[in-house]
Amino acid sequence: SADIITGQLDLCNPEKIFFTAKPQRICYRMLIVNHGSVTVGYSFLGVQATNLAGGPSQFRTSWIGDLRIGPNCTGPTDSCGGAWEDDISIAIPGTYRLQLAICFSESGKCLSSGWVILTSGIDVTVQ
Repeated sequence: SADIITGQLDLCNPEKIFFTAKPQRICYRMLIVNHGSVTVGYSFLGVQATNLAGGPSQFRTSWIGDLRIGPNCTGPTDSCGGAWEDDISIAIPGTYRLQLAICFSESGKCLSSGWVILTSGIDVTVQ
């Protein structure tokens, strides 16, 4: 599945990379594309915020369930609805790498396996 699904993650305001710890939201747009000829199922789609200094990281789930994206479809939804906008708030100051992550396993197995990082990442600083 991972070889036919690609992702894109962009900040809503790409020129803004500095944020306050609370309550400012870090807005982003996520997009996945199914380049294949079959429907691909997945159970989670969201953004991993990795603390680059080694401190606590966090995950923001945007989509969860018995999800699918159709052939040659752009989503995250099967209806080819295009990009989805969401946000994350990070309470601990630091520099974080935001990456789009998807789990192709059944939801109960995602705690241990099935995760694929779809994007190289966007670095943001929370002050």
